[in-house]
Amino acid sequence: MTGTELPEWPKKVGTDPLYRVPIYRQRSSTFLRFSGIQRNGRHQFTIPGLGILDWYVGLRKSDTLRVVLHGAVNRQRDRLPRFDRVRTSLQSEDAYIAFADPILPHSDSVGIGWYLGNSQVDPTKHIIDVIQKVKSQVGAKKVLFIGGSAGGFAAMRLSAAMPGSGVFAFSPQTRVSKYHGRLVRQLLDGPFDPPRISMSDFRRRFSEREDLSVIYKETETANRIYHFQNLNDPFHVREHYEPFKMTMELLEREGIREAGSYKSVIVDSVKGHGPPRPEEFEEHLLLAKQHIWS
Repeated sequence: MTGTELPEWPKKVGTDPLYRVPIYRQRSSTFLRFSGIQRNGRHQFTIPGLGILDWYVGLRKSDTLRVVLHGAVNRQRDRLPRFDRVRTSLQSEDAYIAFADPILPHSDSVGIGWYLGNSQVDPTKHIIDVIQKVKSQVGAKKVLFIGGSAGGFAAMRLSAAMPGSGVFAFSPQTRVSKYHGRLVRQLLDGPFDPPRISMSDFRRRFSEREDLSVIYKETETANRIYHFQNLNDPFHVREHYEPFKMTMELLEREGIREAGSYKSVIVDSVKGHGPPRPEEFEEHLLLAKQHIWS
């Protein structure tokens, strides 16, 4: 190969030890290739200034592309990169992508990053580029973002950046700085902004990344939302569900958003902050799809 030639992309660089699928190195989010690869596989590329973005994809011709974002990771127990709902999603008829939060490998202890990136780089554009490319590859007409807790926050934020998409979020945070202060500080003092940013500066400088109410008030967000909240999680009901629900209902009343585009349900589910039971997830996933594309 001469100095002016580009290497062949994607390049197989290994095998994922858990999922037993190939790992492919892609050139960038704007230069993705899927020819000659296995249908199910793990892909990665470097986001300049941030690091590796890992994603698991299940390529199949489908009307719907399912995009899954994970919540908090237990750094003593869980492996990185983390991909959620692989088995159940691959058993569905939907095409599938799961993204791993790219900030977590930059710390040995931080387990939650909300897909915010760092103070210099927001990964949203790169993630949306991947989704658009895979959507075109599989012929999907619909994109459904799915996530709970921090993954629910990321799902609602990413969906806001993709007009026409839908989101099924369960017990999400809706403002990062209103989550448990110790965990937010771990992120801010570590991989997000090592020189140490104050909480007030974080709220002021990054409101359009960390506060969904600001995002939905100040940008055109032509998406549809199914917001599932566990009744037995009073902290999230009080600090995240109720304020965001109030914001969204006001935006619909004022005609800023399409009437009926936001639907919230509060469910007597598991005790505390956890994902819905498997049967609840499947029931509400179906209801979410009906709400979004009815």
